[in-house]
Amino acid sequence: MIGGDLEYTMSCLPYLSFQNTDREQERVLGLLKKYAGPAADERSPVEILDDEAQKFLPASRFDIFQKITLKNIHEEIFRKNKSQVLSAFSTFIFLLKNDIKTWRTAKNEHDKKSAKNKIENILGEGTPLEKEIQLMKYQWSRLEEFSASHFADMEALFAYKIKLLILLRWWSFAAEKGLDNFNKITASD
Repeated sequence: MIGGDLEYTMSCLPYLSFQNTDREQERVLGLLKKYAGPAADERSPVEILDDEAQKFLPASRFDIFQKITLKNIHEEIFRKNKSQVLSAFSTFIFLLKNDIKTWRTAKNEHDKKSAKNKIENILGEGTPLEKEIQLMKYQWSRLEEFSASHFADMEALFAYKIKLLILLRWWSFAAEKGLDNFNKITASD
């Protein structure tokens, strides 16, 4: 297990960069599992990080830390959190989700065009998968901005978890599985 204080722990965690290569996945996941010890195969990388964070965070902060997922990061509990990084990123995601919702549900052309321009500036052109990766890259870059001056504190730990979640989501994409799901959804009976 990783030991010592939060600064030591942050320096021991594998560096995360926005890459999706086998080598990068093996490096990050391998180091996390190595630190987890013998029970590594039974735990996810997020569980390993949560276990390490629990050693250094007060119970109230750990409760919030453990609840962070990409599906709920936009919720009010995170937007109103004392953590500057967490609240800024949560607010950013909340507003981004609202922009996407407006784009998809706009009734009049002016609202639709305005929202579409904003979203297309972020996503660019490409397949739905390429757009999803662009969206994750945009989230990653904004998170980097929010956490720029934090290296070995609780703010850095919050940013690290969110980055790990983004990478794990990206790394879970499988073209064949996606095509199978698409074919199932679009198949006519």
